[in-house]
Amino acid sequence: MSLSSPSSSSDSEYTHCTRIPMTLSEKKRGRTNFITPKLVAALDRCKLSVRDSVYIIQATAEALGNNVDSLVINKSSIHRCRDALRVERANKIKTNFESSVPSYITVHWDGKILPTLNVRDSDNKFKIRPPGAMHQARWMSRAIYCLKIYIFRNQYSLSSSEKNAIRDICVFIVRFYLKSWFSSTAAARAPANDLNFIKCLKQYENEHSKISKAAITKISNHLWYLTEEAAALAFFDDTLSNEIKRLMRLIVSFQDLGETFSEKTLASFISKNSMQFFSRFNINTDFLNDDPSTWDNQISYLRGKEIACSLNVVNDTAERAVKLMEDFHGTLTKDDKKSELLLQCIQEHRRLYPDCKKETLKKQF
Repeated sequence: MSLSSPSSSSDSEYTHCTRIPMTLSEKKRGRTNFITPKLVAALDRCKLSVRDSVYIIQATAEALGNNVDSLVINKSSIHRCRDALRVERANKIKTNFESSVPSYITVHWDGKILPTLNVRDSDNKFKIRPPGAMHQARWMSRAIYCLKIYIFRNQYSLSSSEKNAIRDICVFIVRFYLKSWFSSTAAARAPANDLNFIKCLKQYENEHSKISKAAITKISNHLWYLTEEAAALAFFDDTLSNEIKRLMRLIVSFQDLGETFSEKTLASFISKNSMQFFSRFNINTDFLNDDPSTWDNQISYLRGKEIACSLNVVNDTAERAVKLMEDFHGTLTKDDKKSELLLQCIQEHRRLYPDCKKETLKKQF
């Protein structure tokens, strides 16, 4: 009995001690909601799930010396808050766009992406699949690798045929591709650049017919700036001679040049349909009645040139949008409507904060 008494006494003491925290300290939920639209956009941009967000927010709040017990930090609350703030921000983006609708909009349609869409007729939805290996600017990255390999070719175990193949690619890059790459963003020069590029490739056929034919075949699928309407961009090309512009002006005035195919210039792609370009962008065509040497002094021409030079003529816009969809497809949500809101908020956050410098991040969201 003497041995059992201490045991029972210690049990009662242990039970008494363990019950004190449960009866005297009640668990309280935090009431301070500190989640802001800027924080939500930053979490979304970094692809942080709700669970990961809780870890980061909790640790950050503690590091800043805040009383975490008073803050709303739990999965369900943060999830609801992020959804609500995305809707609020997306509606604000839409309102701002509707209040300042631009006078013209360029729509980029990347045809290479279309075959990658897996349409499911059952629920009328589509699924984005990764495009091919040469998606986006990966060809340029490979071109840079070829240049590096050729520079350090003696440090590699390459056969003669491999060295010759890399050399041929490097010659093509330096002679043709680099110039076209760096001038591809100039909208007014797009028609002339495409035409001159094809002419150079055709001349290169005498030196290397295989590369020439392959490049011509590839660029033949991307000649939309040599169509009748898009070719009108050349009217605002400063590198184009006044002689060519005079011929272009005559065709717009409904006159025929009667030229052969071998004599074709940019004027060969201008027709009556080219006038649709000016009407589409609401450009005054009074300058076409005068000689091209006087166009730089005319307000109508300068206004049209401003519009033409502001257009995005490369498919960076389309490819960046596709890349954005690829990166965030099915990551934070699988709901189509929520995904649309998510992409809008992330795109705006990227536009407002292109880098992580302190001065940039201090901007108001």
